[in-house]
Amino acid sequence: MKIEDLFDIAYQVESSGYSFYKDLADQVSDEKAKLFNSLAEQEREHRERFKEIFENTKSQSESEEVSWPEKEVSSFLRSYGEFSVFNKHEEVPEEYSDALKLAIEAEKDSIILYQDIKYLLENQESIEKIITEEKEHLQSLLDQMEEVR
Repeated sequence: MKIEDLFDIAYQVESSGYSFYKDLADQVSDEKAKLFNSLAEQEREHRERFKEIFENTKSQSESEEVSWPEKEVSSFLRSYGEFSVFNKHEEVPEEYSDALKLAIEAEKDSIILYQDIKYLLENQESIEKIITEEKEHLQSLLDQMEEVR
């Protein structure tokens, strides 16, 4: 797996997250839509930042293979490219609480994914900021779930 592949995976996860949150925002009331529209916009921003990180990292290794501690790590990361949590569902759940659960799962998984990618990069600060923001997304969703209960 090349470093470019890592960013393709992250870009796809963020693109799928943007679409997922936009779809959710369209299906809920105005007040609830604010959260999902905000999350969608932040996912779009992450997608653009991953582009920038990739451009800055590109000089690190044009086509150099990333060395993996284990083959399973590579398989795990590749699976995100094809089977992102956001991509698991063709339709957005009708129940608001089900949508929140799915979004919480997606945010947790993206944090794990980005933590794994982070350790493969020379400049970890740039992706660490995205991880922190994903944690903030998770907290916002958990707070919203508490209000629903």
